[in-house]
Amino acid sequence: MQCESVEQKQEESRTSSVTPDLTSDKLEGNDLEDSRYHTGFLRRTTQLLSRYGIETHGIAPVPAEERFDTRWYQMFFVWFSSNMNILTFSTGTAGPAYFSLGINDSLIIIAIVDLVVCLIPAFSAVFGPKLGTRAMVQARFSWGYFGAIIPTVLNVFSMQGFLILGCIVGGQTLASLSSHLDDTLGIIIISIMTLVVTFCGYRIIHWYECVAWIPNVIAFIAMLGVGYPQLRDSQLVPVSQATVAEVMSFASILASSVVSWCTVTPDYGVYHSPAASSARIFLYTYLAFFTASVIAHTLGAAFAAAAFNVPAWNEGFDDSSSVGGLLYSVLLPAGAFGKILTALVALSIPSACAPTMYTFSTSLMAVAPWFTAVPRWVYILISEGVLIPVAIIGAKKFYTTFVDILNIIGYWSSVFSAIILTEHVLFRRASFSEDQYSIKTWASYTLLPSSIPAIVAFACACGALVPFMSQAWYVGPVARHGSGDVGVFVGFVVGAIAYALARGFERLWYKKMKPLGASASPSCITIVAPIIRALWSLEAAHANASDVFIFWLAIIATLNDLFSKGPNVTGVPVSLAREVTAIINKRYHEFFTNEVYFVAFTLDPPYPNSDFLKKPTANATTIVIPALSQRTGQRTPLPYPHAYTCVKDFLKEKLQKDLAHYVANPDSVLATSIFKVLSAAEVASGLRHQLEAFWHGEWPFNQQVKDGNPLAWWEFLQGHPHARVLAHLAIKIFSVLVNSMPDECTNSTITWFNSPTRGSQNAQTLVDMIQIGQWYGKHQNKDYVLSKYRPVVKFRNIEESVLQAVQTGSADDDRGQAVAFEIHPDIDINSKALKDMVSTDPVSVVSAVDLSSVLESPQAAMMVTDDGDADWNY
Repeated sequence: MQCESVEQKQEESRTSSVTPDLTSDKLEGNDLEDSRYHTGFLRRTTQLLSRYGIETHGIAPVPAEERFDTRWYQMFFVWFSSNMNILTFSTGTAGPAYFSLGINDSLIIIAIVDLVVCLIPAFSAVFGPKLGTRAMVQARFSWGYFGAIIPTVLNVFSMQGFLILGCIVGGQTLASLSSHLDDTLGIIIISIMTLVVTFCGYRIIHWYECVAWIPNVIAFIAMLGVGYPQLRDSQLVPVSQATVAEVMSFASILASSVVSWCTVTPDYGVYHSPAASSARIFLYTYLAFFTASVIAHTLGAAFAAAAFNVPAWNEGFDDSSSVGGLLYSVLLPAGAFGKILTALVALSIPSACAPTMYTFSTSLMAVAPWFTAVPRWVYILISEGVLIPVAIIGAKKFYTTFVDILNIIGYWSSVFSAIILTEHVLFRRASFSEDQYSIKTWASYTLLPSSIPAIVAFACACGALVPFMSQAWYVGPVARHGSGDVGVFVGFVVGAIAYALARGFERLWYKKMKPLGASASPSCITIVAPIIRALWSLEAAHANASDVFIFWLAIIATLNDLFSKGPNVTGVPVSLAREVTAIINKRYHEFFTNEVYFVAFTLDPPYPNSDFLKKPTANATTIVIPALSQRTGQRTPLPYPHAYTCVKDFLKEKLQKDLAHYVANPDSVLATSIFKVLSAAEVASGLRHQLEAFWHGEWPFNQQVKDGNPLAWWEFLQGHPHARVLAHLAIKIFSVLVNSMPDECTNSTITWFNSPTRGSQNAQTLVDMIQIGQWYGKHQNKDYVLSKYRPVVKFRNIEESVLQAVQTGSADDDRGQAVAFEIHPDIDINSKALKDMVSTDPVSVVSAVDLSSVLESPQAAMMVTDDGDADWNY
């Protein structure tokens, strides 16, 4: 069942990779993979392959929710099979065959080198399950976006080099079975088998590796059983004293063959669950590498050393040029069983070739953005087309080809691993948390680290190792004096030291040169994003107090939802979350101590209370006794009684002040208002009944809002006998503009009139000229059309041209992210409607149960007429 679910998930994965916008700071994830960037034949073929279970996922990091494979034992078998084969066996033969070392010297070198160097690929393997990134994508977090192109290109050539070696060895082994077979035919057979396994992808490779080791182990045991007498006798043959150059050069070959896997191992854990501890993943991988490598290397060295004293073996070895022939010669006494084992060993060579061909394709996709527009399976075919002819040519001089390729790969791989290791341990605190590795930035060069430290370290390491090289085509000055080829070890040490110094200096430089707050980390962008979106939404010329309040709530709701997920998910440290919360709470007390914002929000028709207010609980203490309904003669319960009380008290206070001002100043502007036609008792009673009717959504307050303009809506109701008292107060509230857009237009006109040549005119002249100009501009021009009312809208509904100007992105030791935002007690901070205000994608808002009891009868909101004294006690 688990295998089927893994296959289903991979089939659902996007079928291709596309070119990301590298000039943007936008954080990218799997959305970079979309089949719309494939057209014609490529798209149709990729979709067809996906239906048949072929992996079509590109290089985008695999999200945590898709990394659910818990078969961690695969992390052992994939590398045990990759190394328990004749290719690793052939590496061990290089000691006696190429460097003339004795069996004892070879075994000591093998044991020491494998014990130490196998730590490096095992360490690299942990990155796959923990981060879900391919090796060359993960390299961007230390090499930078553009700097990572260097190891990526080198890895492409290295993987193809390993493929060539594997196919040569496999082809030679098959050719040794019969005189009717030759190296060329064997190479073609092995390369086609490798193509089939690799073409199917990640899941099939893991399945194959779980069984591919079996024939090799049987063959090696059979070789020991058949050849033990000759191996025992070879130990008695005297050999020349090993020189330092021979020892170090053979150690360098062994180290190169092992350390080069560090650019491959992360690729085979990207779908495995990160739930396993790093130590467990490391241990599985290390045991696989060490046991397989030390056994295969030891057997290779032992049989190669003995071959010089056993004529039949030496003839099959063909003067140290055919490892497959050596294996067949050893198993020849076993008869038909030996031939079968030889064939199985040769046919299991894809256990080492398949992972390298797979990584070749993913590395080539990571070289540059436009390479990701080609599916993985195309690069597999390209690799196959290059592999066959080059391997056929390289088979003619196996050991020269073998040693040159391994050493060149080992040189740069050791420097690469040193930089990755140093970055992770020293500068990322050996942590795989989102705080240390913000995976969403994998395709943005502006958010990834600088490439300078890695390039400097790589250049220094390469320059340092050149004098220590010893190749057929070049021998360095130090190597000529007898040190042997130690370039691999020198490159690792110098690379680690140079990167640590360069990276540390870079951090100090940026800390010194950049002003406080100049850098925008992904976590800071995530926090600031809702605030920026809210500000852009509030740039509308008709923004009011209600809009300010609702977008402030939206900011808090978004940040509260973000912080509640914890630092491991968000990458926002707890300390930073607490500081942000404290700042927002302080601003809340500074801005919203006046209840006018909350009242404006509740009186704004576009924002239904049911979407934003807390639902009354059973133990609510606020009790509101509503007025008798004129239609039913009963008291209808008020929804959200606490919020209603806050609004009612605020409006009563304002209305009483307006009434007192009118009584004291009957000739003021209020003389034309409701106080001219209504008594104090009618005003007090009208506010009560009209507010309750509005709260219930009853007539006449159930009219639709045109263009989202609350001011126009209330102005329409100000002449209505059943709404005019409440409308009087609402119009005053919504007439206040909260931004300076109108003032900016007037000030622009002032600047135009008050030119340098008119600097002596007085202020009143300017005012008169502007007023006259504005009047004629509006009334004299018959073609004049009032500008369309621009309401405040949700962030994603702003015009696309405006949104394009806003580019936003998307731990601590503390276990939780305990933060508490201070907010109006009646607001539901978890409301989806609030999060939807500043979201870039729609948030599904499920409206609450309708509590409005909308009544269309004109008598539902009938105002009680009272000619007595005003009663404000309600």
